[in-house]
Amino acid sequence: MRLHDLRHAAAGLASAAGVDLKMIQHDMGHASPATTAETYIYIFKKMAKEAVRASAALLLSHARVRMSLEGTSQA
Repeated sequence: MRLHDLRHAAAGLASAAGVDLKMIQHDMGHASPATTAETYIYIFKKMAKEAVRASAALLLSHARVRMSLEGTSQA
């Protein structure tokens, strides 16, 4: 594993942990958050897609429970 790979892993883990982009920028030593976002955009996009999937699953689960409860109360 190269040092560069470790930097990418650190940025990805920080993003997954919910660390603010400005803090990641500081840790990576970039001049601006835009540089960080452009450098690690594929990592941030992947995290965003996973967050959307998790949110959708939670909403669908809640809707199923609610529909199930509404169905039993009318019986």
